[in-house]
Amino acid sequence: MQLGGEIFSGRRIWWNPFETYSYLKAEFSEKKLVTNLKKHLGEITLGSNDLKTGLCIVAKRVDSNSPWFFINHPRGKFYEFNKNIPLWKLLRASSAAPTYFIPQSIDIGNGEIGAFVDGGVSMANNPALSLFMIATMKSFPFNWIAGEDKLTLISVGTGHTEYHKKPKQINKAWLLSWVRSVPEMLMQDASWQNQVLLQWLSKSPTAVHIDLEMENLKDEFLFEKPLLNYLRFNTSLSEGTLNQLELGKIFIMKDSINLSKMSNAANRFLLYDIGKNAAEKEVSYKYF
Repeated sequence: MQLGGEIFSGRRIWWNPFETYSYLKAEFSEKKLVTNLKKHLGEITLGSNDLKTGLCIVAKRVDSNSPWFFINHPRGKFYEFNKNIPLWKLLRASSAAPTYFIPQSIDIGNGEIGAFVDGGVSMANNPALSLFMIATMKSFPFNWIAGEDKLTLISVGTGHTEYHKKPKQINKAWLLSWVRSVPEMLMQDASWQNQVLLQWLSKSPTAVHIDLEMENLKDEFLFEKPLLNYLRFNTSLSEGTLNQLELGKIFIMKDSINLSKMSNAANRFLLYDIGKNAAEKEVSYKYF
């Protein structure tokens, strides 16, 4: 609540008249983000004993176009290379959403430097399915046993938007409009694909309506028995849902669009109240 206003402030200018070939690399400076990550995390590394649980941080290595899963399990294939990476660098990399912050360079061993951005620009935008794979696949060191009575996976989202645009609006869109909207469209598709697969693999008590064709996959099972207990909490930021949360104001579509802009730090107080009220309605002890 305190740092959001500091980090998402001071937008950079588009052009510097004193530099002939100046161009904008990112909308925000990463300096305040780095300063605060270092302040709170110090020199804690991925392999530090200060970490009391299994941890996976997802980032996208853009110079090889591959999602990377940084895990702190001592028997991980790349643990020896990754264990000394400062945690602040990994968090900085995983939050380097393109256009918002510049990529983060990380020494990945053998003198090789990788350029990393937010793992959200991959199929791991919602990392829940990736984490299920990491927990159970033989390729990874955890090797947990699958089963509805053995694994519970809880996925918490930050709210999702609903699109209601008219065909005329799309047909008249400019090139720059497409450039800005396509990444978000693909990231939303990635999240929904994760949701479909996890509902297909489980008998989720929080299953949501996917579309008119699949509905909520209530009677669909990929295998004879569910492979996990899957819980997903991610409220809609549509005006209809927001107006049911008793937040003391009437929401219209303009409010919904404004709330979906993640760099608008002024929204953080209202978003907190939305999350709190949504949780009181959607999260129940019966699920655990």
